[in-house]
Amino acid sequence: MSELVVNGAPVVSAVIEAHREGAWTADLVIDSETAPSGVVDVTDASGMVLLRGRVLRAEAPFGRAEVRLVGGVGALATVLPPRYYRGATVRTILADLARETGSVIADDLGPEASTTLTAWVRVGGDDAVTAIRHLLRAALPAGWTWRARFDGSLWLGADSWPDVIAPEVEVVDRRPARGELVVRAATVAELLAIEPGMVFEGLDVCSVRIDASGDRLRAVLRTTAQARTAGDVITSGIQRLAREATVERALLALYEARVVQQETSGLVALEPQPDVAEALRTIPTLTRVPLVAPYPGGMLFFPASAINARSVRVLVGFADGDPARPYAVPWALQGATPDRIEINANTIALGGDAKGVARDGDSVRVTIAANALSLPVAGGGGGTASNPAPIEVTGTITSASTKVKTS
Repeated sequence: MSELVVNGAPVVSAVIEAHREGAWTADLVIDSETAPSGVVDVTDASGMVLLRGRVLRAEAPFGRAEVRLVGGVGALATVLPPRYYRGATVRTILADLARETGSVIADDLGPEASTTLTAWVRVGGDDAVTAIRHLLRAALPAGWTWRARFDGSLWLGADSWPDVIAPEVEVVDRRPARGELVVRAATVAELLAIEPGMVFEGLDVCSVRIDASGDRLRAVLRTTAQARTAGDVITSGIQRLAREATVERALLALYEARVVQQETSGLVALEPQPDVAEALRTIPTLTRVPLVAPYPGGMLFFPASAINARSVRVLVGFADGDPARPYAVPWALQGATPDRIEINANTIALGGDAKGVARDGDSVRVTIAANALSLPVAGGGGGTASNPAPIEVTGTITSASTKVKTS
């Protein structure tokens, strides 16, 4: 099959498979003793690029190179470090992912990609594919998907389901029980015009598998009338369950963290997992995280000296495993204690039998017990006299301390 060419060498056979979600793959046998590497263009005889992907595996054991390409120019298997965002758009988060993996993001992302997220945590240790899926599931609208396009770019969005325009493609077999159509055409380029997310013969195309070996040039289209709501195939559902069980698991745990800064509003900046090597951390540095007191309306403030000494320890978690809702709680087992606690409540009772507390403006009444005073007698030559009866004195507190001690 000499229609396809890689690095000037003809492709003997090719099996190309693309799904509605994920990166396409291409298994090629090339008439070359040299196996390609890196980013590879698969062209037709005229030089027009039909596929652009990255070599996943390649070898040339018998004078012919056997190659597996994966869609996209970036290394999607790259394990990413944790990263924390505040007030960033989805497009910005994707741009960082593209830069770190060498990928190219498609220009025609949906308008939701401009949505600004209040906060977002990218979990460390996940590869780029997992990071994209997590972003899709937690931050983008339902129904959005992602895939590597044949031109090498990464696309995210909601499929518009346009009709396939491929007049030279002919249906040669129908397998309704399996939801499959078998089609043929004169060139691979004509078959590549049918992409997942399109409508062919009135059916939604979920996946395409092109087999080009020798004189054989056919494609199997997996179709369904419910792809827009039900997903691609059974394996897609299995993968989604696996993601839900693993991707967010890291955000359901509590992590020890060190307070590195506290604002006057009480919000804190944190360095999670301070005793773990940075490259191995799961959670990135966080800023403006609420410090949760054990009661509503409460606020805790730590001494600046303790914060500067990095001796204030807390536990950081995420409400309902939501990356946009980090919080921190004081950890009594380690670290410094707060030097000020603010409580916003109408009534505050300090201990069961604690002494009462007076505030500025409160009325006071003091009773002086009989014979408690020893007063000098005027003209008495240094003599004194006591009060024979109790004396009551009333007034108003005009100066008080802002600190309360219970003992």
